Amino acid sequence: YNKNMEKAGILFFGAKIFFSGIIVFAVIQFSFIYYKMPRKEVRTHLILSCIASLYILSDTLSSFFTVIIPHEHSTFFFGVTREAVTLSFFFLAPFYLNRVFILKKTLQKINRAFLITGFIAVPALVAAAVINPALLFPRIPDGSEFFSGGVFIENNAPLIKIRNIILMIHLSYAIILILIPGTRKKSELPLRTLFTGLVIISYFAFNYLYAILFSRHDVLPVTDHFPYLGLSVVIFITFLTFAVIHLFINYYTRIVTITNDLRSELYYDSDLQVPNRISFRKDLNFSINEAHESGEDFALLMFDIDNFHNIRESYGERFSDKILKMLIQRLIENFTLEGVLYRTGDTEFSFILNDMDTEEQVDALASKVLSSLKNPFMAYGASYTLTVSIAVLILPRDGNDIDTIIDNAYHTLSSAKKIKNTYEFFSNNLREKTITKIFTVDLLSNCISNDEFTLVYQPIVDVNGDLMYAEALLRCTNKDPAIGGPDNFIPIIEKAGMTKDLDNLVVRRAFYDMEMKIKNRFGISLNMTANQLTDPDYGEFLLLFAKQHGIEPGQLVLEITESTLVQNIELARESLMALKQHGFSIAIDDFGKGFSSLTYLVELPVDILKIDMAFVHAVPGDPKKETLVKYIMELGNALNFKVVAEGFELPEQVDFFKDIGCNYFQGYYFSKPLSIHELLKRYSYT
Repeated sequence: YNKNMEKAGILFFGAKIFFSGIIVFAVIQFSFIYYKMPRKEVRTHLILSCIASLYILSDTLSSFFTVIIPHEHSTFFFGVTREAVTLSFFFLAPFYLNRVFILKKTLQKINRAFLITGFIAVPALVAAAVINPALLFPRIPDGSEFFSGGVFIENNAPLIKIRNIILMIHLSYAIILILIPGTRKKSELPLRTLFTGLVIISYFAFNYLYAILFSRHDVLPVTDHFPYLGLSVVIFITFLTFAVIHLFINYYTRIVTITNDLRSELYYDSDLQVPNRISFRKDLNFSINEAHESGEDFALLMFDIDNFHNIRESYGERFSDKILKMLIQRLIENFTLEGVLYRTGDTEFSFILNDMDTEEQVDALASKVLSSLKNPFMAYGASYTLTVSIAVLILPRDGNDIDTIIDNAYHTLSSAKKIKNTYEFFSNNLREKTITKIFTVDLLSNCISNDEFTLVYQPIVDVNGDLMYAEALLRCTNKDPAIGGPDNFIPIIEKAGMTKDLDNLVVRRAFYDMEMKIKNRFGISLNMTANQLTDPDYGEFLLLFAKQHGIEPGQLVLEITESTLVQNIELARESLMALKQHGFSIAIDDFGKGFSSLTYLVELPVDILKIDMAFVHAVPGDPKKETLVKYIMELGNALNFKVVAEGFELPEQVDFFKDIGCNYFQGYYFSKPLSIHELLKRYSYT
């Protein structure tokens, strides 16, 4: 019997050491999880694991100072600590269940009753133990062995029995609650691990209950209820802990995976698999800060593909995307050692070159980039040769912050794209021009808002000098020299995207003059912009506006430059047809300046050809230009067009065009642009 007791005690002591290590390991894991993911759910499980860890460690140390190194005071201290920790389960269990599980109103009331019972039972048990310690630690019977931290004593003490009975009630309640369907949604614990722990604790609990109810020994033999209830609770918490740890590790793994996927989406271009604009700004900022600290320069290359829209329009999106991928692959293969390539726009890319700090080094690299693109790209049976325009900056010399650097790079790139297939270094002169242009754009925007524009009219006359109609020309009344004349401010307005506002101003002012002052006595011509030309609804708008002002459509000539027409020929065809059907006349301005096909003259509803002034200025005296002018005149007559020549300054120019049969004339020789009052007075309409 003594040998069996000794074996049981050694086994019991070994089990406590094993589970103390397991629960401490679980606490360490939970602490790490809480550090990485500080959520309330994790904190609740961490508290439970810490309580269980404190219990099993106290129990193990109590046994250690009983069996291995006998020490009465240490045994008593750790025994009291163990029992005090056990009492915390009375109110910790309801608190834990309420936090982890979903409880309906009835279950919430039951759970609250258990919590109140715990808060009443714990002080009562503590008070009884203080008044009479023998109720918790009775004297050791004479001749009894002292195994495993006094297993005989603690299981026979009256308060221990009461405590264990209350603890069993709590455990039974917890088991029933876990098994109730619909309460586990909040925790989603792995059921296999959970039920394994329930089976183990159920066996120990009912075994202990049987021993208390049916054993008649004054001192219960170890084999009747080994191990005692406290350790079985720890075993269950251990299973529960590792189930929850597994749950949170999976949860954290999913979060890490999602975070990595989002970071990849955020910082990488998914189509070309290179860092994107956000990554470029982040790395550029890092390089700037590093350059400031080290005092060493680095370089930036920003380049854009020239006329890439032609590839998309001619070959389609599939081919153009393939070309882009091949371009990236070639650049990475050739220049991956020099720096990092980023996609910073649709067809715009940038290199950050941290190991290059002189213009000579960057000059050589930019030349190599241009040379690497000379070989055509083959895709889907077709080949295409790309060219790029490159902006080169030495940093932080050419900019100390991201916004300034990017602005300088774009201004330099814009300058390089005027030539194409070249690279250009940033210069302060270029920046000054850009600043001036920005100032001018802002100034012109205010001019449009303040209605600081007016119309002047240049007469268009026949061979006898009689007024046929007048061209409305825009002038700005603001005298700031940055604005300049129409040749300067109109292109700036177009590039700044303010054309629509200006177009509306011109139409409004011209129709007012026609209604209130000209009164259908002669027509005027208005210059159409690309936006108006490509707008299919512009004809309806213009017709309605003309009717509101009492203007006959036939009194209005709409001029469109040849270059604008050719660039938008497909969209222009439908718009011009609609305008012609509404009764407006159509004129092609600057004819002969471009190098386009003449077939559109047959297809489009053209009424008037205006010969570019370059031909007028060249005759007489330039045989080739004279021949071309004669052919244009013959072409216009053959197609029943009226032909207007503009830019006359000399009488011999007028005589030449009269001799070849020109219909109408315009230029300073006849009249400079006049205000509406001067025009009416000059041609006796006042």
